[in-house]
Amino acid sequence: MVNSAIGFVLCGFAASLLAILFWNSQYQVLAPILFTVVVVAVAVRFGRMVGILGTLFGAALFALWLYPPFGSLGVSGQQARGSLNALLLGGLVLSYLLGEE
Repeated sequence: MVNSAIGFVLCGFAASLLAILFWNSQYQVLAPILFTVVVVAVAVRFGRMVGILGTLFGAALFALWLYPPFGSLGVSGQQARGSLNALLLGGLVLSYLLGEE
């Protein structure tokens, strides 16, 4: 249980850090795709369920903090939605395939 919590917190920390780093960058759409690497590492180390939950939590953080309208789970930009969809698809599938449980 403690390992699962550590993995989930790592995902939240990484998503928050990437959202801050890419806040006013023209490369905002790359943040969720880079986060997929973190999700895969967490899934391999801490298990499938932690990778899946970390993917969902990270996508929610990016939608809330990185893409307008801020503070809402709705994302107005087409590229931003595509990037979040890539994160969700890649993170969920790779967590399921590579994570042990």
